[in-house]
Amino acid sequence: MQHTLLSFTRLSAAGIVAAATVLASAGGRAGAQNATPPNAPPQAGAAQTWLRIDTIQVKPELWSEYRRIEQEEVIPAMRKAGVRSRAAWRTAEFGTTYEVVLVRPVPDFGEYDSGDSFSKVLGPKEAERLRDRLRRCVLSRESAAIVERSDLSVGETGRPFAVVTTLTVAPGRSGDYEAFLRETLPEVKKAGIIFSVYQRIYGQPTAWLLVQNLDSLRELAQPPGGLFRAFGQEGADRRISQLNGILTSVERKVFRFDPELSFSFPGRSESAAR
Repeated sequence: MQHTLLSFTRLSAAGIVAAATVLASAGGRAGAQNATPPNAPPQAGAAQTWLRIDTIQVKPELWSEYRRIEQEEVIPAMRKAGVRSRAAWRTAEFGTTYEVVLVRPVPDFGEYDSGDSFSKVLGPKEAERLRDRLRRCVLSRESAAIVERSDLSVGETGRPFAVVTTLTVAPGRSGDYEAFLRETLPEVKKAGIIFSVYQRIYGQPTAWLLVQNLDSLRELAQPPGGLFRAFGQEGADRRISQLNGILTSVERKVFRFDPELSFSFPGRSESAAR
């Protein structure tokens, strides 16, 4: 997400990857010796890029009004509050209709200490008016904080579509899954497979997110994540079997970059996902 997300969320964002099987396709037996504790972000002291993700389900009949409010009022208020960038993605055919995912960097969690940023820049009365307008357009809103795992990601791209795979790991097995990713990374890099890895830490159930960006939805017909390209049929099957008992669920959604609800992004060739 600054990688992909931020392109999901960062202004040069890059890609949310491919599928559980994608990486599954990549690696050898996961050993837990060098893994981080279950559901924990990278080791303390390491440089970390945190992102906030807001997943919004908009009322179908108020879709146009919601977008107008975001463009005319929310984005100017966020800029005034000092938010440097935001990337917006919406469902592209496969996923929840009228869903918008908003991604932005969190340089310092202390910005949330004093509460709502709208009130600071608009004043309490105007801020409440804006919140009320948004509430009328929205069925639900979920917020989460994720950390980018650049140490487990490969490459950067700038493309208009993203496949986001959310993987839930069995309790106590997050370290095993991380070790699996780390062990298979060299072969995945060698095969030229590009993806970004994130961990969801706060706000929603902990999970791993893999992001892969696409130039065209035609690429959806290819094997997820280039699994067979990296290892061949037999090798891919063998590596996927190593995730038995580690992964408990896999959800894959397809998103389209939404430049109208994004800001501080470069041109199309660089904007879609990193």
